[in-house]
Amino acid sequence: MGAGAIGIELAQAINSIGIRTHIVEMAGNILPNMMDEEMSEPAKIKLLASGIRLHLSSKIIKIEGTERAEAAIMDNGVRINLEESEPDCADGGAEKRHGIIIFAAGVKPSLDFIEKTSISRSKNGIIVNAYMETNVEDIYACGDCVEFVSGINKKKYPGKLATNAVPMAKVLAHGLKGLFHAYPGFYNGAATKVGDLYLGSSGFTEKEALKLGYDTVTAYSEFSTKFPVMPGALPLKTKLVADRNTGILLGGQIVSREPVAARIDLITMAIQNRLTVEGVLGHSYSAQPYQSYYPAENGFVAAAEKIYEKIMEPSD
Repeated sequence: MGAGAIGIELAQAINSIGIRTHIVEMAGNILPNMMDEEMSEPAKIKLLASGIRLHLSSKIIKIEGTERAEAAIMDNGVRINLEESEPDCADGGAEKRHGIIIFAAGVKPSLDFIEKTSISRSKNGIIVNAYMETNVEDIYACGDCVEFVSGINKKKYPGKLATNAVPMAKVLAHGLKGLFHAYPGFYNGAATKVGDLYLGSSGFTEKEALKLGYDTVTAYSEFSTKFPVMPGALPLKTKLVADRNTGILLGGQIVSREPVAARIDLITMAIQNRLTVEGVLGHSYSAQPYQSYYPAENGFVAAAEKIYEKIMEPSD
């Protein structure tokens, strides 16, 4: 239950050992918090081709069973049976095989242990400032147990990722040593893998940015990971999202058959520094036949150029 990175990675692992696997997801596409639908579509096709059953725009409303889960019922009436019988060679009878339901649909901290304290908290976690200080002197918190904000718009935003928890912990550790620096907020750079596809994203998706009220401009670039004539050249597709009014980068997504984490980290750095698409045009990058596309083109810069042209186009 849940088609985020944890859900699809776990589903692939289970499916790979021959266990019939279903994924149920409320959103209309897989990786809904990471990728826009058109960017995640190739990964969806890979999951289906592997034999995984996908139930998108669906949610489980009931689990049948007494001693164990026997079936999951979805809001569209579809019933996923979690029990089946197979012949038992020993006595000619039937042996029951049981399934399981795994919940991989979001994280909420368990804060019962501070219920009777004066530490401020919300349903999303313990409330801290940029130095990981709570409202109680000498009490600190960081990681998945805290509520924090997006580094882009400074508003409360989900970000329960290891890659957020670690820098939060470093901010706290440095502060305890007297080396104070503030945590800037969540950018949610993340990467995953579906089949032979690598996917990654940072910042807001186009769908999320629109929901937050931004007037968005988007663009794509499609090149290869090496000079096209070189052996092993693989496709690389990049999508950038920017604010039309300021030109500031809001997010980026990449799909390739080569690891994308380092490229996503570059986009995160640009977003963290509130770089505009115009600023990206001057990005100085390296090029080499075995390691990049032609010197005249870079996936990150090319997508930014297209957004810049859209923003600068005279209005009718």
